[in-house]
Amino acid sequence: MDCQYVQNAGRPSYLPYLVHSLRHLSVFYADINKLDAALHAIEESLRLSRSLQTSAASEEVKVQLAGSLATSSAVFSAKNEHEKALQDAHAAVEVLETIFIRKVNQEHPMERGFILREFNWDELLDTVSDKTVCDYARALHTFSLTLENAGLVADAAKIEIKALETFRLLSPLPQPK
Repeated sequence: MDCQYVQNAGRPSYLPYLVHSLRHLSVFYADINKLDAALHAIEESLRLSRSLQTSAASEEVKVQLAGSLATSSAVFSAKNEHEKALQDAHAAVEVLETIFIRKVNQEHPMERGFILREFNWDELLDTVSDKTVCDYARALHTFSLTLENAGLVADAAKIEIKALETFRLLSPLPQPK
C-alpha cells in the first residue's frame, strides 16, 4: 500500500490522534514484515509529532513523540539499520528525560552519551503521570534491545537494568531494600 497518509491534516486538534494511529499502523506493518510501509508510516508520524512540539505542548504530546521515536527505532532495527535505530532510541529516552528534568528543575548534563540519569523519583512520581514513567521504562527497554542488536551487549544490559528499576517504581509490590 503506497499512499500518502496525510494530504490535508485537517484540524490541528486531531493531529495527536493521527500521530498515534500512524505509529500503530507502522507497528502492524512491521508485524507482517512490510518494513518499507512501516517506515513510511512512522516517518509521517514523526513529522506530524515534531510539528506539535512547542514549549506549550502538553506532557502527553511530548510523550507521544518519544513513542514514535521508539517505534521508528524498532523499524530501523528490523531493517538492520542499527545506527539510525540507535539514534531514534536515544532520542526517545532523551525526550522523556527532558520532561523529567523540567519537572524537577534539574540541569541538563554537560556530557552527551548513553543516558542513565538518576532522578528523585519520589518528587517525579508526584509531578508526572505513571504513563509517562512507564513510557520512559519502555523507551529504555527499546534502547536496550537496539544496543543488543548492534552488538553492544554490555551497554544493553546497563540500560535494561535501568528499565527494570523504572518499571519496578510503578509496581504495587514492595520495593527491595
